[in-house]
Parts: sequence; C-alpha cells; structure tokens
Amino acid sequence: MTEGSAAGPKVLGFKDILFKYSLLPFICSRLFVIGALVASKIIVNKTHPTYSRTLLVNKQGMFSWDAGYYKLIGSTGYGLKSSSVLRFFPLDPLIAHVGSTISGINAGDWMILISNVATLLASVLIFRLAKSVLPLEVAKNAIWIFFLQPASFVFVMGYSDSTYVFLECAILLLLMRKNPNIFWLFAIGYLAGLTRPTGILLAAPIVWVGLFGNGKISFSFNPVRLFKFLFASTGAVFGMLTYLIWVKIRFGDMWLPLSIQTSSGHRGAFSDPFTDIYSNALGIFHGHIGEALHTPWIFLAVLLVVVTWVKLPSYWAFFVTVTLVAVLISHNLDGFERYIGDLVPFMIAASLLITRSKIKGLLLGAGGMIAFLYAELAFLGLYIP
Repeated sequence: MTEGSAAGPKVLGFKDILFKYSLLPFICSRLFVIGALVASKIIVNKTHPTYSRTLLVNKQGMFSWDAGYYKLIGSTGYGLKSSSVLRFFPLDPLIAHVGSTISGINAGDWMILISNVATLLASVLIFRLAKSVLPLEVAKNAIWIFFLQPASFVFVMGYSDSTYVFLECAILLLLMRKNPNIFWLFAIGYLAGLTRPTGILLAAPIVWVGLFGNGKISFSFNPVRLFKFLFASTGAVFGMLTYLIWVKIRFGDMWLPLSIQTSSGHRGAFSDPFTDIYSNALGIFHGHIGEALHTPWIFLAVLLVVVTWVKLPSYWAFFVTVTLVAVLISHNLDGFERYIGDLVPFMIAASLLITRSKIKGLLLGAGGMIAFLYAELAFLGLYIP
C-alpha cells in the first residue's frame, strides 16, 4: 500500500479532518434531506394523494419507515412476541432509552441525535481509512460520496446504519495496524453484532487478516496469530447471540428476529439473485419505481467490488464481497442502496473513479441531485429504504 505516500507524511488530527473535510458535506446532506421532506409535504398538500402509504410516510417524516420502529423500541421496548419490531437490533434504541430516561428528551430525538453524531464521527474515520492508502484528494472525494450516496438520507433519520458504519470503520482502521489490539476488535465487533443483523459480517475481514494479512494476499500459517484473530472475530457473533438469547428468555424462541427478517414481508428467503434482478428491472414497466431503481446500483456495486479487489486492501474487498452476496441472495431487494451505502470500502472505491477534476464537480453535483431525489421518493412512500 504505497499509494498513501503520495499524500505526504503529515497526519491530520480529528479536528482538522472534522472542520476541513467533514463538516461541509455533512451540512449539505442535511439540507438536501430537510429540503426533500419540505418539498414532499408541499406536494402532498397540493395534490391530495389517496395512496395510504404516501400519506402515512409523509406525516411521519423523519420517523417514517424503520426510523419509526427504532423510536418505538426506544420509547416502549419490544412489546409482544408477534411484533415485527423484534427484527431491529437493540444497541441504538437502548442508548436512546437510557438517554431519554436521564434527560427527559424523547427517544425519537435521541435516535436522530445518535444517528447524526455517529455519521459525523464515521466520516472522520472514512477520511482516515482512505488517506491511509490513497492521496488526499481521493480521501476528500470519499467523504462527499458517503454523504451524497442514494440512501444517505437514512443517516439523517433515526436509523442504526450510522452507528454500524462508525463501528465498521473502527474495525477496518484497527486492522490496518501490524498488530491490532485483539480485545478492541472483539469489543467493537460485539457492539456491531448488537447493532444490526449484518453486524455479524464484520467477522469476515477479521478472519481474513488472521489468515492472509492486511496487505497483498500472503498466507503464512501462524497458529497463535490465527487463534487471536478467530477469537476477535467472535465478538460480532457474541453480540448477535446476546440479543437472540434475550429474545429466547423473553419470548421463548431465540430465532424470532431472524425468522421475521427472512419472512416474505421483509427481506424474504434466500433466492436466485439473477431472477430477482431481472424481475426488479422489469418493475419500471409495472409502476414499481422503487424496485426498478435497484438495478443500476446493483451493476455499480459489482463494478466497485472489482475496483476494491484491484486497488484496495484485500480484507476490504473480502468484506464487501461477502456483504454484497448476502444482500443479493435475499429475495426482497428493498433497501439495497442502503445496505451497499453502509459499505465504506465502496465509498472509497467510488472515489477512485472520479479523480479527474473535469468530471468530479459534475458527478458530485449529480450525486446531490440523486440524494435529494431518493429522499423525496422515500418521503412520498414511493421508495422503500
């Protein structure tokens, strides 16, 4: 990873990155989302749609879609066994509940605060990750792409994606070191396993580094080193198990969160991805705009996997490959852009594709328009994040 030398030896501190590179795109992205919400309310007030989902989502605003479930969990807990809220993992709503209890501020506002603070912190770590292997300009692009990707509006709402991305960045940064702290890897992985079902996938890069190192692939069997990294990788597994065991104690079936998640009304069972991609592409001809919108991003994600394998550390590439496969084999591709937008190596890989100054401004401007459009469609109930 010699490319980082082109960026110079200076190590930027947290404040430098925050104020020089993160704050402006952070503010811009929030303005886009707020603007989209205001515009959607104007559209609804002027057109008086009868579509019930549009009316409900538009009324809920920042607490629409999954954000409403997180607010509910933070406020009142998980409720009954049959409740679909069990598919949402507990870390963020637990923090929101504790914060609400102490401060008196409602749990929904705490969820939005957690989401936005975690996003801002994650952007600093994204810069450090990118800067560790690539020149400064590319690292700056990565932050803008992170804030302007299609599903970036969920980082403004009360979703857990922001926390997941922050923890993901922390693990990937630790793995950059020659001898990362195994207990920190375990602890951060544990929190990731409590954050989202996909948190368990963060075990993948840890195992990879234990086997092949964090640079070019070179297998050298070292049983002590391998054991340490395997131990660290179990943090994400134990995080998930902690929640599942609590569900077992409370409701009698530890697999409820996963069975609800893989039911036909949510992610769905495992399926042939090629058939699903083809079906989603045809959705444009049947009025299913949200489904059709997945298609170009699926092809872009495949391209970014290739770029990551060629240009970036192999453990990043292995992580995004495993995650992309896990997302694509689910029958329901709703939220595809959100799952892919959580993959920081993709943001960095995408930044490599816009290095020419003549097209960078144009593409980032288009990114802002796309981010606004997706937020608008989501607030109108036409796109499922």
